[in-house]
Amino acid sequence: MKKQLLWGIMMVCMAAGLTACKGNESTAPSNNGTEAAETYNLKVSHVQGDKAPVVQALYQFEKDVEAASDGRIQVEVFPNGSLGDTVDLINQCKTGSNVAFMTDAGRFSDIVPNMGVICGPYLFDDYETGNKMVQTDVFQSWCDELASEGYKVLSFNYYEGDRNILTTKPINSMADLKDVKLRTGSTKQWVDTLTAFGAIPTSLAQSEVYTGIQQKVVDGADQQVVTVNDMQLYEVCKHYTMTHQYQLMLGLVLSNDWFEKLPEDLQQILVDNSVKAGEYSSKLTLELVDQQLEDMKGKGLEVNDTIDLTEFKAVADQVYEAEGLADARQQLLDAIK
Repeated sequence: MKKQLLWGIMMVCMAAGLTACKGNESTAPSNNGTEAAETYNLKVSHVQGDKAPVVQALYQFEKDVEAASDGRIQVEVFPNGSLGDTVDLINQCKTGSNVAFMTDAGRFSDIVPNMGVICGPYLFDDYETGNKMVQTDVFQSWCDELASEGYKVLSFNYYEGDRNILTTKPINSMADLKDVKLRTGSTKQWVDTLTAFGAIPTSLAQSEVYTGIQQKVVDGADQQVVTVNDMQLYEVCKHYTMTHQYQLMLGLVLSNDWFEKLPEDLQQILVDNSVKAGEYSSKLTLELVDQQLEDMKGKGLEVNDTIDLTEFKAVADQVYEAEGLADARQQLLDAIK
């Protein structure tokens, strides 16, 4: 009897152990059926809204990264500057935070001065040329310098079109810009360019541009077509002068410390899919610009696309000289010949 009781207890314990093992296997899946893979979370931010091509591309980046990594990287996109403005995110990355953000290269001019040249006035005239420039060894060497200072560039091929001058009054020559308060980013090249045009560059968060114009804090802004459309700035500014002062290339940047802690295969997945997303974003932008411009004309936006740019381009040369970027500009121009 005792033997039978002991045997029964042993059978119950074995069954319980087997059930427990099966439970662990089903709740802790892994790539090799042995140990669960570590999961990494990445927050991706941009100051623009959901409809902007670059934000649509970031949502695609989210899907592609999660699929390519089998869920080992979980991406969450935050539009409308909901994680803070670009300056806030630069500081977060410096501390090793798991945040990536879209930015122009000029934001890093104080760290790698030559990088800001890609934001310079009238450097190139179209996406194809700009895309070649950011893929040159010259530009990539500047990105490598930036990585050594804590910031990893995944890719810099997100094209947002050219920036033009949006104002509450007509602009027919550079003289008309004298003392006009224009919102722009804190990028030095943009500030210095608008100053050279005779305007008064004014710092204002992108999310505050609409109300800033409405409340007469500023008289307008330098903005690309997709942003004027996405943020409905044509409702408060009726004059858009096609000065084409910059062709805007953006990069997706994150903490280099955070990036270096990833397994190599996940690092490559982030880089490859950022390049892919940049191509998608640029394609969307190129497809939308003309259509959006026509739509905004129908809503009352007056577009001046016949202004003589000779005097604008002449003072632009002075900006490169004043900032010590003439050599960097020539390096990029030589690199794409």
